[in-house]
Amino acid sequence: MMKHKWFALMAAVFLVTSVNADECNTCDPCESTCDMCDPCGEWTVELDWLYWHVRRCELIYATAGQADALKIKDIDLSYDSGFRIGAFKECGDAFFGIRYTGFCYEDSQTVIDDNVRAARISEVTISDLKIAKSRYKLDLDVLEIEASYTLLDECESSAHAFGGFRYASIDQSLSTLYGENKNDISGSGEGNDIELVSEKNNMDGYGLYLGGAGSFTFCDCFNFYGSMSIGSMIAEFDRSYLQFTIFEDNKAISDQWKDDCYKLVSNLDFAVGVGYDLCDFCCVDWSVTLGYEFHHWMNTLDFIVAEADGDEFKVDRHSEDLGFDGLFLRLTGTF
Repeated sequence: MMKHKWFALMAAVFLVTSVNADECNTCDPCESTCDMCDPCGEWTVELDWLYWHVRRCELIYATAGQADALKIKDIDLSYDSGFRIGAFKECGDAFFGIRYTGFCYEDSQTVIDDNVRAARISEVTISDLKIAKSRYKLDLDVLEIEASYTLLDECESSAHAFGGFRYASIDQSLSTLYGENKNDISGSGEGNDIELVSEKNNMDGYGLYLGGAGSFTFCDCFNFYGSMSIGSMIAEFDRSYLQFTIFEDNKAISDQWKDDCYKLVSNLDFAVGVGYDLCDFCCVDWSVTLGYEFHHWMNTLDFIVAEADGDEFKVDRHSEDLGFDGLFLRLTGTF
C-alpha cells in the first residue's frame, strides 16, 4: 500500500515539473517574478500536514504456539497524521516566532491461540490463556519559541541559523488483555477470567536547541530545502503499572507500581524537501513544500519493568529511543 502512495507522489511531482518544463528551461532566477514579490507585511505563517511513522521497540505483549515453534507477538507500528503550525515576525535580518506540533497515534493487535503466554505481567493468575489483545497509544505535543538570523540571502540561495526554547510532552500507554475465552475479545469478563494490564509512561521536558537551514532556487520558483538541528532537555518521566484480575465480575488488584525520575534527553531533527513559490496572490506570498523529515529522541525511558522476588523489589529504568519519520506538506504565507 505504501509503494502505491510513493508512486503517486512521484507521478504528481513529475507532472508539475513537466507542465513547467518550457518555462524552467529558459528561466533566470535572478529575473524571476518571484524575486520581485513584495509582501504587504512582515509576518510569516506556516501550516504543515504530517504523515509520520512511529519508531520504537519493546512492544511485545504475548507469545503463541508450541515451545518448539514459538511466535513472538508485538504491535507493528505504522503511519498516522499530525499537524504543525507556526507564526514568525521579521525584524531586519532576524525572525522571532512560535511553533506548535501535535501528533497522536493509536494501534492494536490481537492473537488467538490455544497456547498463549503473557509477556506484560509479572505473575500469571490464569494459566489457560487463549487470547491476548494489546493497544498502544501515543500523544505528542511540542511547543517551540524560536529566533533565527539570516546568514545568506542571495539570488539563488539562502541560509540562516536558528535556535530557541522547546517544551515537549510525550504520553504513552499500553493496555493489554489476557483471557481464557476466545470469544471474549472485548474483555467484558462475562463467564471468563481475564487479566488486565495498564501501563503508562508520561514525559514532560524542556530545553534548548540549535540548528541551521538553507534553500537553493532553481527553475524560476522551485527550490530545494534542508534543515537540521540538535537539542537537549531536562525531562521528567512519570510511569505506572497496574495489573488486576477479574474473576466472575469481581475485580482484584494484583500488582500496582509507580515510578518517577528525571533524565537528560537529546534530540536530533532533520528535514529535506522541494518547494514551489506562488507570488503575490491576494497580497500574500504563498509557497508549498513537500518533503521528508525524521526526529530522534534519545535516552528516553521505556515502560516500567518491575519484579518482586520474595522480600526484594527491583525496578529497571532501561532507556528506549523514540523516533518519528515521514512526509510533511507545508503551506507558507507571508503578508
